[in-house]
Amino acid sequence: MFPLKTSLSQTTTPNNPPPQNSPLTLQQEGDPAPKTATSSYVAAGPKDTSSSTSLGIGLYAIILLGGAFAFAVYKYLQVNDKR
Repeated sequence: MFPLKTSLSQTTTPNNPPPQNSPLTLQQEGDPAPKTATSSYVAAGPKDTSSSTSLGIGLYAIILLGGAFAFAVYKYLQVNDKR
């Protein structure tokens, strides 16, 4: 077996970036400079979630009240049918 040679001079960390002429860099000569972010966060998903939550709760309440009303009508018709 051949022993693996590792060189500490080629290791990169955020505090120790590779030199410009290093084979570890992806940017070639003449490439444009990388763009920087305009803000420190990424917005994902809808910005106003309270309206969608309120819609879901309202829909649930309407279905629940409709079921209660249908049950009351069913019981009312059962009682009047026996008379």
